[in-house]
Amino acid sequence: MKTRTVVSAGIVAAMALSLGACNANSSSTSSSSASGDGVTVSYWLWDDRQAPLYQKCADDFHAENPNITVKITQTAWGQYWDTLTTQLAASNAPDTFVDHSTRLLQFIDSKQILDITDKAKEAGIDDSIYQPGLADLSKFEGKRYGLPKDWDTMGLLYDTEVAKEAGYTKEDMAKLTWNPTDGGTFQEFVAKTTVDANGHNGLDPAFDKNNVKRYGYYPEWADGAIGQNGWGEFAASNGFTYGDKTVNPTKFNFADKSLVDTLAWERQLIEKGYAPKFDKQSSLGTDATMNAGIAASTIAGSFTTSSYLGADAQKKFAYAPLPIGPVGRRSAMNGLHDVVWSGSKHPDEAFKWIAYMASDKCQIKVGESGVIFPASIKGTEASLKAREAKGQDNSAFTTVVENKETFSVPVFAHGDEVNALIQDAIQEIAGGADPQATMTAANEKANALLK
Repeated sequence: MKTRTVVSAGIVAAMALSLGACNANSSSTSSSSASGDGVTVSYWLWDDRQAPLYQKCADDFHAENPNITVKITQTAWGQYWDTLTTQLAASNAPDTFVDHSTRLLQFIDSKQILDITDKAKEAGIDDSIYQPGLADLSKFEGKRYGLPKDWDTMGLLYDTEVAKEAGYTKEDMAKLTWNPTDGGTFQEFVAKTTVDANGHNGLDPAFDKNNVKRYGYYPEWADGAIGQNGWGEFAASNGFTYGDKTVNPTKFNFADKSLVDTLAWERQLIEKGYAPKFDKQSSLGTDATMNAGIAASTIAGSFTTSSYLGADAQKKFAYAPLPIGPVGRRSAMNGLHDVVWSGSKHPDEAFKWIAYMASDKCQIKVGESGVIFPASIKGTEASLKAREAKGQDNSAFTTVVENKETFSVPVFAHGDEVNALIQDAIQEIAGGADPQATMTAANEKANALLK
């Protein structure tokens, strides 16, 4: 595969109107460059795997700009947004930070991020160095508010030894099908890889669903209004769309039968004993669950390969293309962007830093780690080369782009409120609430926010 040609062409088709982000549930740490005279620009991000990579870029940036020091702070996904919201309200936010699609419009409406249109033009930012479509993701109504950072797609992460014991080959995993009625061959895989304390799998009449040793699937229930790490992919493959428009929708479709049936199906995995109860899994992260062998499969993004395919992985994992649903295979395709806080005392230096992160200099260096797919074409090529050198198979992430099997996540106003509203409703369903009634009520509240 020629990365520049094949991957780029897919992004043009898949991401012309999309915005999104990688969600990494990482622990909290912080890192900063050496202090000194001059200006200090603060930068916040949430992924602990990426923090040291951007620290290297910060060091190089400081070497080129001795009067600017970058201080990097990394906190876990949930804490990141809680703290950022608090700091923005207190007018004490970081100079620069990573932005997410569901927050973009509210940041613009509240004037909490800078319009960098003119600065980008003056700096000669060349959008052609990025995978086509990515540069437009942080633009709205003709203005630019951020610079491209990376992109990602999703795949089915699974324990290869467990799959092999259940009789599944790599080719079998790539052909799994799904539907909300009986779960298709994917649910059959989940059932076969679920085992109780006595060694009975989920299809055995003697299976004890109240005494499960290993679950066949780990669903993500704390996933906002997008469901990127699970229900969103299944729902999209069942014909679900989030609203009447991808960007700035005037109404949501969270009560649509395509989503309700998907959530009901996921809940019945719990009822059958094939997936952990929400109250049991709520205190565990995906990494801990998978590495401990508590579950045999889950949905994970291309940004997680360093954890599951790296030398420190506690199990032998692989990624398969997502199951094929009633309307085909569907993967969310997302892209982060870096922004400048409107209250920054050093807006020029802050912009200079995010422009450096968006340059090939930084993106290639980040790409060489193989941790993420950087936004620039050369950065993506460097990442794929690094992953191939490590013997990693990333075809689950690239083929969905090549085959145009991706979908755009929505960009909507009132991001914090809508995310909390829909996530709470979905978690209620996981705990036993009626799917249709719960999503109908939540959808009405979400639509009321748009009005």
